[in-house]
Amino acid sequence: MKIRLFFFCLLFTQLFIAQNSWDILNPKPSSANNKSVIYSGGVGYIINNEKQLLYTIDNGETWTIKQPITSANSINFSSNVGYIVGDQGSVLKSVDSGVTWTSINIGTTENLNSVSIFADKIIISSGTKLFISTYGSAFSSKTINIENINAVKVVFTTPTEGYFYSYRRLFKTFDTGTSWTEILTYNFTPADLNMLYFKNKNEGYINFGHNEFKKTIDGGQTWTNVPGDWFYAINSMYFVNDNTGFAVGRGFIYKTIDNGATWIRYQENFEKNSEVDLKSVSFLTQNIGSAVANDGVILKTNNGGATWTRNAFTYDTVREIKKIDDLFYVQAQHDIYKSADKLIWQKLTSPIIPDEYPYIVDFQMVTASIGYALVGTAGSSNLSKTVDGGQTWTMIPNTYGGGRQLQFLNENVGYRTDSDIYKTTDGGITWVKITSPFYYNVYFVTENLAFGMSDSKLHRSTDGGTTWNLISGEEYVASYQFINAEEGFIAGNNAFLKTKDGGLTWEKITMYGTYQYVNFQTSNIGYLTGQYNENHAYTDNGGATWNSISKPFPDISRFVIDKQLYIGGTHGKLAVTNLTHANVYLSLKAATEITAQKAKITGYGSINNGDLSNLVLEYSMQNSFANALTLNANPTTITAGRNSSFTVTIDQLLPNTTYFVRAKGMIAGIPKYSNVVEFKTTPAFSQMLTFTKRKSKSVVLNTKITSNDDKGVQNIKIIYGIDPNDLANTIELSPNAAAPNESITIVSLLENLLKDTTYYFKVKLTYNEAENLSNVYSFTTLAGPSLYLNPYRQYFEPFNAYVQADEMVTDLMFQYGSQSFENAITADPTSFGEGEGGYIQSSSVPVMDQNKTYYIRLKGDHDNSVLFSNVEVYNPYSPIVLAKNNEQAISNNSVKINGLINTRGFTASNLRVIYGTSPSLLNNIVNFDPSTVMNYETNPISTEISSLEFNQIYYYRLVAQSNTGKLTDYSSDLYSFNLSQLKTTESSAINTLIIYPNPVSDYFKIETKEQMRSVDVFDFQGRLIKSFNISGRTLDNNFNIQNLNSGVYLVTVKLSSGKIIHKKFIKK
Repeated sequence: MKIRLFFFCLLFTQLFIAQNSWDILNPKPSSANNKSVIYSGGVGYIINNEKQLLYTIDNGETWTIKQPITSANSINFSSNVGYIVGDQGSVLKSVDSGVTWTSINIGTTENLNSVSIFADKIIISSGTKLFISTYGSAFSSKTINIENINAVKVVFTTPTEGYFYSYRRLFKTFDTGTSWTEILTYNFTPADLNMLYFKNKNEGYINFGHNEFKKTIDGGQTWTNVPGDWFYAINSMYFVNDNTGFAVGRGFIYKTIDNGATWIRYQENFEKNSEVDLKSVSFLTQNIGSAVANDGVILKTNNGGATWTRNAFTYDTVREIKKIDDLFYVQAQHDIYKSADKLIWQKLTSPIIPDEYPYIVDFQMVTASIGYALVGTAGSSNLSKTVDGGQTWTMIPNTYGGGRQLQFLNENVGYRTDSDIYKTTDGGITWVKITSPFYYNVYFVTENLAFGMSDSKLHRSTDGGTTWNLISGEEYVASYQFINAEEGFIAGNNAFLKTKDGGLTWEKITMYGTYQYVNFQTSNIGYLTGQYNENHAYTDNGGATWNSISKPFPDISRFVIDKQLYIGGTHGKLAVTNLTHANVYLSLKAATEITAQKAKITGYGSINNGDLSNLVLEYSMQNSFANALTLNANPTTITAGRNSSFTVTIDQLLPNTTYFVRAKGMIAGIPKYSNVVEFKTTPAFSQMLTFTKRKSKSVVLNTKITSNDDKGVQNIKIIYGIDPNDLANTIELSPNAAAPNESITIVSLLENLLKDTTYYFKVKLTYNEAENLSNVYSFTTLAGPSLYLNPYRQYFEPFNAYVQADEMVTDLMFQYGSQSFENAITADPTSFGEGEGGYIQSSSVPVMDQNKTYYIRLKGDHDNSVLFSNVEVYNPYSPIVLAKNNEQAISNNSVKINGLINTRGFTASNLRVIYGTSPSLLNNIVNFDPSTVMNYETNPISTEISSLEFNQIYYYRLVAQSNTGKLTDYSSDLYSFNLSQLKTTESSAINTLIIYPNPVSDYFKIETKEQMRSVDVFDFQGRLIKSFNISGRTLDNNFNIQNLNSGVYLVTVKLSSGKIIHKKFIKK
């Protein structure tokens, strides 16, 4: 199976919230859960959980929604005065027998549960308080002063005597709630109150738990069990006189004619094993009364409860809804109903035989007269037939067998499926087995073409069901539907799929959520439906967009009839959407395959009524579509009830230009437009120059040229020089042209360059017979080999260093000494070729006096010049190494002391020079700034001494303090100078350059006496990691290395004098 994403959805379709409405067809007037029914003054009232007030004025024959109300938990009347109380202090009052209602404020926001009405007093209750009005005065509150009490029901039999029930306990008051006495305790579980009812001051009934039913005849002082088999909770009672009363509960109605001594049970027959829970019963007269339940159930009696009729045509679960020849059919449990207007329903004769074939498994009306029904059970059913529109049914002999699904193509050809598929061609008289594999949800489009499911996959048969082929691939199929031989739809796992070629290829839309059922009536109008409480979605454009539909109740069945969705539920619930479908849909997706001259536009259109003709694309360089050009779409017409995608390639566009595109179609002479798509063509050509294999005297140039139109580019060359304003040199390239709509990369080698020099380049070419120059590109040649001495070394190890050789370096050796560099050891290896590099070490372990401090460096020859590495100072036994660099005369009485320090990762503080005129008396101190240092390699330090005598010899040491186990002073060797013999120019053993802090977290700083030209960061494999262009500065605080990994790196600093300094730092 080929599956492609539906173009307009990309990956997901957006689910819009529809402003949908539903028409409740059954039960009327509402399917909400009814709470209470009451008659007063010839009028009946019902309150429900949907905040509706229903009423009847014809003795309960018809009920109408009178008005919405804020909340309703209890309703009561006395004469023409009525009250409705609800949550959050909601109270409605009527003084004209319920004709009008007025909201009143009784001073509370508590949830109210009961109301009692007397001539001189109104008592409203919450869980903890009573709200009392006497002779029409304002309501005042009275707290029920009993700890841990929540009164779920309060009943007053007189203005002063009343009862309330809290969990397991019944209380009574004789003083309108000032004091309460516990009169009944129930110590079993469950103990929830179902009903508390008093027919007069002394006689009352209570029901709690499952079957605890008690009666009192002395105002609650004593209670006796009511005789009878009470299997379920009793929710409501009503006595029409002293002897005759009714009690209702789940699926039953009881009646007594001897004041409760005995009770007769009437089994309500609207559904066997009914879960309908009757909540309230009330009578207008001794004969006329009503009982109500959840799901809008209303029952009525006109004969004192002997029989009860339904207010709706059914309260049984709606299993199927169908329409044949303008007639609607509803299967509700065991019965079938028919209607021409969905208002008046006729109950047809049921095809079942109660004891033999008790259920309708499936049924189908082929015409208004002829129909078939599978009756029995899913595993064992028989076929029944009607020829008079369901008035009578006849069981067809010898048709017993399995069957869950029934389908007739006409009155003779039909199919029944369970695990097997059977076919009849004589109206069900004889059946032939077609195939045995387990297929379900089988649908025959024709006698040859059929679709069926197996293991949540969709299969197709083109030989009448004999052989089957998988057509849904690995897609999970929850349900499917075909509206003809070519067009089909699948509800899958977070997906909707559709086909227009009988399932050979599918277009897929990823949905939010999994829908269990798919129902389409036309190519455009369809529904995805969830189960039970899940919402539905509908489309009117073949699935391009979807709108979410909230449901009025959990549904059991769903069908699309006349482009509207019908759903059926428990207790006879039946509803239909009242949706207005958009007639036309036009949409374009973003342009693709954009070049300098062309762009591909893909669109989609659908129409439900009339034809969408003259379908074109309009495009313009102006959003107003002034001077717009047009191109015909393919197809140019989409017929009524159909949809189609279309693709148009727009040609002969201008390069690097913004265009606006929309689709346009005509419906009965009226134009319809799509969304506007904006795109920009590419430039006619592009060029890019990159540099690889960068060395000190050569570089590889990579010139990428892309032609985006049919003209191509010619005469490609590169001009360059060291002055961006004077590119006097030319590189001829081969090839030197790019063909139309071609992209090429030309590689060339440029040699004989100056080292450490910036070069500037432009790409020069001819397009459309005109010369074009690119922007300026630049790169800098390398400065040559670099040497770096590793400051880490144990006493017994050879020297080691790192060499980066972009050009050959030879005669590598390590130089060291305690005075200058009087000793040398050859390196291993002694040379590196061009492009090489790596770690080296001395060929032997140097012999060093453990009591001396040494200067160490690496030396090499390159291009007839000498290269030196950084200088490190080293003492085998001192963790803090201090050494002289030089002294520099500042004036005739002042000197600058330049020193070197390596703290080996320790912190050195109190950094100072101690000096004097005698080697044994260094009694003068000058501090360094900064006075605290921590590093991992040798760094320079300096300070100045003034007030000196010109011809005097001075002796000095460099001293630092560090805690390397204990707080200790570390000092350098003893040095001396005579101010008269010093030069005023610096003669340094190491270039004075400082990098700090080290180790570094995010930023490091560099300070040097010379101007810097560039700073490069290398890893220890010699790879260039980062470059900084800081030409002309001697101090820079903005070396950002936040993006580097932790480790050790080399910094190469190029100075204005041409010198190169190498420093190592550690990135934390």
